Amino acid sequence: KVTASIGVAGTDAVGTEVDSLIGAADKAMYTSKQTGKNKVSFHELAS
Repeated sequence: KVTASIGVAGTDAVGTEVDSLIGAADKAMYTSKQTGKNKVSFHELAS
């Protein structure tokens, strides 16, 4: 069985800097892994 934990970040949330996008997507991916794996998580703006 193959599963995936995916993190998604959009330019509206973090801008267009590549390092910022990758960092935000990476944080979202680790959120997916920590909350049960085999999920998709989206980076959200801090309020």
